[in-house]
Amino acid sequence: MVSLSKKLSLDEYLIFDDGTERRYELEDGFLLEMPLATFC
Repeated sequence: MVSLSKKLSLDEYLIFDDGTERRYELEDGFLLEMPLATFC
């Protein structure tokens, strides 16, 4: 997982696009990459 060090506002998070299919969540202003879903 990747964590970006710049704090983001909710507005910045809502328009964030890194050009990939990765999904992120905003936690305490920090963008955290969500792990890919795994199915057994």
